[in-house]
Amino acid sequence: MLIRLSRQITVTQMFTCLLSIIIVGVVWNVYVKAVLDITSGSIISLYKDILLFLFITFSIATFAINTNRVSLNSFDLFYVSFIMFGLFQIINTYTTTNSLTIGIYKFRRYFLTYSLYFCFVSFFKMNSKYFDIAIKIAKLIVVISFLWSITEFLAVNTKVVPIESIISFLNTPMIINNNGNYQFFYQTEGYLPRTYGVIADVSISGVFYLIGLMAFVPESIQKSHIKNTMFILIGIIAILTSTSKTALLLLAVILPFGVLIESRKSKYVIFLNLLLISGILITYKNSMTFKNMIDEMIFKAIPFYLDQLNSFFSDASLFEILFGRGYDFTEEELLLLGLQNEVDTTIIHWGSELFMVNIFIMWGIIGFVMYSVTFIFYPMILFYRSKSALIKGTSLSVIVAGLSSVHYNAIFHSGIDIIVCLFLACMSYMYYKAKPHILRIDGVAY
Repeated sequence: MLIRLSRQITVTQMFTCLLSIIIVGVVWNVYVKAVLDITSGSIISLYKDILLFLFITFSIATFAINTNRVSLNSFDLFYVSFIMFGLFQIINTYTTTNSLTIGIYKFRRYFLTYSLYFCFVSFFKMNSKYFDIAIKIAKLIVVISFLWSITEFLAVNTKVVPIESIISFLNTPMIINNNGNYQFFYQTEGYLPRTYGVIADVSISGVFYLIGLMAFVPESIQKSHIKNTMFILIGIIAILTSTSKTALLLLAVILPFGVLIESRKSKYVIFLNLLLISGILITYKNSMTFKNMIDEMIFKAIPFYLDQLNSFFSDASLFEILFGRGYDFTEEELLLLGLQNEVDTTIIHWGSELFMVNIFIMWGIIGFVMYSVTFIFYPMILFYRSKSALIKGTSLSVIVAGLSSVHYNAIFHSGIDIIVCLFLACMSYMYYKAKPHILRIDGVAY
């Protein structure tokens, strides 16, 4: 029966099904583990990795049957080198810790999901219908995440669902030890309770919403349908209800890009920019809490992080300055891997809250440049050069993800990584359509 059923399922149906399952499984990772009572360290806790490898295997099998040609553009080649650099960091981490396990574990955390980029791009190039399917699934997930945030915010603040019930339900060490306390800490300061959102993280859920919103904002601005206006409105409300300072800061930074989107609504975008700037200035002048937060960031946090970088460059060797010291890790990760007695914990000397500093220390100048090109500068170039609303949108999303490292590690967070990876692939595919490939392999490379 299974064999007969497998013969009836088309490749398109299989692609749609697997992609939907993977995105849902990765984005709602914490909720899946809570519902199924999956504990860390068990085989079942690797379900996300199994799904990723299943999709990779399906992709390879599909390409082997349908095509013997591989076409790579310049960004594809650069992206390959970035993944290879991530593999090199396994060895670099080994020289510091004498443990390959830590390096492999951290490569999995940082780069495994982003390896799906090649699967996505190859499917898109094989047939554009896969691109259309992926975009529809991504937009559906984004809309659901918006509604999830707003619903959770209303339920928690009206006491319909006590925040304690959500913490108890999620019941993970991350939530109980960190986010749970962080939640209550903000409540004691007079803030509204923060929402965990679809990725179950109060710190960066707003960044996830902003990444999703930016992907479809240019298209929504160019179209005058009421549903597009509602999409933008709901997305902004979701970001505000997340009360994420990082997301609000990134929104202020990225909003001026809207002026460059050709549309009859451009004048409204300009007005919105002026309104935002005015609102920030008025709030800074009249709100002592907001003023203290901005002053602390400018006069205390930034100098502190610059001092961390200066300390790294003054103590590091030339090799470390160029290639970094290898992946960062925590005592909790050593405990999870059973290496707490094998690795000297005194070498855990990085782990700044400012992830951009971590990138410098982990991967050095070369790694920082590769990160910046992949997630900031290349998307920025595409945004300026392209007239396609979808290219501009996915570029903005990747830029937001890249800039999010000014605070927390959002871009490599489970759930955010797969959405950013998908939008990266969309950018590359549309670049591929606009320009001829630079490397073609038809059985033999040339």
